[in-house]
Parts: sequence; C-alpha cells; structure tokens
Amino acid sequence: MQFSARKSILSILLVAVYAITSFSPLVAQPLVRQSEHFTVDFISDLNIDLSNIKVDIYESTLTNYDSMIGSSEYEHAYSNSTLTDSKGSATFSKPSDRFLVMVDLTTLPYDTGVDKELVFYNDISQKSDVRVISAIASIEITGDSSASDFVSVDIFNTYGEPIKANYTITPNTSTRASLLSSTIEASGYITVGSLVEYYEFTVENTGDLIERVASALEANKISKTEALDLYLELWESGYGGECGTPLITTIRGLVDDTAFYNQLSTRQQGAIRLLFTPPSYDSEYPVNPTSSDYFVIRYTYSGAGTPQAILDIYDAFVAAYDLFVNTSTSPFKFNQPKTETVSGKPRYYERVEKRNSTHTIQK
Repeated sequence: MQFSARKSILSILLVAVYAITSFSPLVAQPLVRQSEHFTVDFISDLNIDLSNIKVDIYESTLTNYDSMIGSSEYEHAYSNSTLTDSKGSATFSKPSDRFLVMVDLTTLPYDTGVDKELVFYNDISQKSDVRVISAIASIEITGDSSASDFVSVDIFNTYGEPIKANYTITPNTSTRASLLSSTIEASGYITVGSLVEYYEFTVENTGDLIERVASALEANKISKTEALDLYLELWESGYGGECGTPLITTIRGLVDDTAFYNQLSTRQQGAIRLLFTPPSYDSEYPVNPTSSDYFVIRYTYSGAGTPQAILDIYDAFVAAYDLFVNTSTSPFKFNQPKTETVSGKPRYYERVEKRNSTHTIQK
C-alpha cells in the first residue's frame, strides 16, 4: 500500500499553526484591511522552472481573545488557490485581514523542497513574502509510535538545512494488524524525489489506541468497517479500564450513520445491539408510597456484592444521578429512566433485595 504524506500532514500542520496562533498577542478589535493583494515570490539558485507552483489560501477567523494575557485563537478555512507565474510569483486577494498560506508540495519542481510550507500572516500591512526552493540532498528516518506509519521523515537540502517536500511511504507492515499491537516491526521504503531509502524499526506502540485507529481511518488507510471491527476488539479486550466512555462514544459516532449501519454484517449489527441495549434484570420492585423520595436499583443475583455494599455507595449514587441521566440519554441514547407518580408527583424509588434480605433506602 502506498499513500501520500500530503493529506495526512495537512491536518497536523493546521493544528500546529492553530496552536501557534493561539498565543500570538494581537489586538481584538475590528480591523481595516491595509492591502487587498498579497504576493508570494518563489526564488532559487537552481536553474529550474518556478511556474505553476500551487499555493492554497485559508481565511483566518478570530474565535477567541483573552485580554488578560493578550492571546488570540483563530480558525482557518480554505478560501482558494492560485499558481505562480513564469517568474515564480503568486499574487492573490487577501481572504481576510489575517490569513494562512500553504504551499502544495506536490507541485514543486522535481527533486526540490521549500523552506516554509505553511505560514500564518497576522501583520495586516504586509504585502509580500518569499519562499526559497532548494535541492533535496538527504533524508533522516526515525521510528515514531505517534506517526501513522510509525516513522517520521526529515528532509534536508545541500546546505544541511531542513526543508519541506512531498514524500511517499510504502510500508511492509500491515496497517490493520499493527494498530493494536504493543510492539510493531515497522519496515518499508521512503521515496522523496529521486531518493529512495529503506527503513526498519521496532517501535513500542505507546499511543492511545482509539486515536490511532481514528487517525488511520482519517488517512484512508483502513475502511470504516475495519475501524469498527478494531473498536469492537478494543471493547472486548477491556481497553480503557473502568472508563469505557471514550470508546463507546467513538463507536456510537460511527454507527449513528444509518446508511453505514445497514451495510454492516449480521455479526457486526449483533455486536452493536448488544453493546447499546440496556441489560434485562432479575427483579424490579414497585414504588413504596409511604416514603418521600426513592431511586430504583435493578440488579441480578449473580456477581459479587451485598446489600450493605450498595448502601455504602448510595450517597455517591445520588450525587451522580443527574449526571448519569444526562449522559445515558444523550450521547448513549438510552431511554429515559422510569418515573413513578404518587399523588400527582413523580418519585424515584429504590428497594434492594438480596434473596431473603430486604433493605429500603430513602433519599
């Protein structure tokens, strides 16, 4: 399988720029555009054609400003693209007072890279900027458990300076098989222009497995169905310990797509129904109308615990009740809990019985 690093790094780079711009001290007030046009000039000491290099422009919108510390946060939305002319210049209308420019690395001259791929411009009086194109001389490959193919690639020019260039990874490692493994034997080939280098690493998979599967899905390295199978495998293994909320929420996000759910196999649909259907219980008791306020505990006869153990956790249960109702009926979409009415007023009740012993707990 071969894929371009171009798409996968776009979201990473935008997040990185977002983080950087989040802490740029700016004045949060309406701005008057000082220059309607902006030019990016590509220069090089190589004898190469600098025309038809694609530049993507993003509109930047201020979403949050903290006057106490002078920090600003921006969101970047794609606006338009333009190509360089025969002199290597790309001129465009500013989409907003502050904006972001990204060079399409796939359109650079063969065997070359650029010094700056992504730049956020916050000086509204600035009218131009320069990008330097240089030859690719070497690459450095390191094992990285957080990377999509478990490798990170750094590219350098003839002066030993880091540059940005398009590259492809051809892994020998099966993406699906390696996503949930604790140790990955990563190997394959990196191609950057005319350079092709083999890599081989043993990488400890220490990252969050839910996020790793989500990243592979976003990069189109696995299908949505494969992602669901991996999430279900994580659930069956008990991944996440006592808190399964992140995993359950992720699975729910996938299967809420009715068209996708209908395409699942009978086995997968059965697993989803089992996961999101509240269990049946051995017993349930009616409201005690002589008490003022109750909760219901429905339970089975199997498993550890005693009525006294339930009494011990009752205070915490009452404190968490409202949060539980909101959580279970919103993202998990369970039904609302049963409500009993006595003398026109709703009452929640709880009666705990363990074989022949009965305990009544009042709120």
